[in-house]
Amino acid sequence: MKFGVNDTRAITVSLVVALISASAASAVAQPVSAPAPRVANDRPTIVVTAQGDTTVQPDVATINAAITTTDDVAATASGNNQAIFDALRSRVAPLGVDGANIRSTFYNLNFVPRPTPAPSAGRGTPAPSYPGARFGYTVNRQITLTVSNIDNVGRVVDAAVAAGVTGVNGVTYGVKNRKAAYDAALAEAMRDAESQAQTLAAAAHLRVAAIRQIQVGPSFPINGFPAPAPGIRVVAVPQTVISPPSSVDVRASVTVTYSLMP
Repeated sequence: MKFGVNDTRAITVSLVVALISASAASAVAQPVSAPAPRVANDRPTIVVTAQGDTTVQPDVATINAAITTTDDVAATASGNNQAIFDALRSRVAPLGVDGANIRSTFYNLNFVPRPTPAPSAGRGTPAPSYPGARFGYTVNRQITLTVSNIDNVGRVVDAAVAAGVTGVNGVTYGVKNRKAAYDAALAEAMRDAESQAQTLAAAAHLRVAAIRQIQVGPSFPINGFPAPAPGIRVVAVPQTVISPPSSVDVRASVTVTYSLMP
């Protein structure tokens, strides 16, 4: 079959019209997407920092003590120090402080030469003296004693001094179950944070929508209050009496970010 020029143009126009119609129909059939919902990240936020405290009764004490020995021979100085440490363990064991509750936290051996007189002073001139100075090999051992029965703290101090301990540097009180006390303080801090957020949101004519972030700050174990450290001269009295604090405070802090809504 033969087509003329006019027939070819008619066919071309028909194809173009058909394609345009198909495209229009496809555009009409295409579903219209709904606008994306507003996400929570677009909401205003507020950041509050809160603290929580809990008060508990102390049930454990820690005694910080020192053993210092000096001798011209290093082995003798070390041996004397160990002998005092062994005597300490023997004396406090009947008071409920066993080996697991006695720890050496620091040990040091140091040599300090004795001062000599200046050459111009002559033979008869004695070497200069320094009150309280130790010359030769000095061993310094720092120890801690954990006392579960806090009523025995004074007796343990007396036993330590009787064993030869040369210094009692302080007594601190705390609680054995620190986690339970800290968890209670943490819960109190979260309640305080929510209260602050609600108050601030209401003042801004907004409402608290949700928690966006929680940061836990460092804990503040206010482990009672250190009791005065009795000096070694207290052995002259029948028994050292150290009164524990009436309570121990444990503190926790949190920083919470809240999202707000109208």
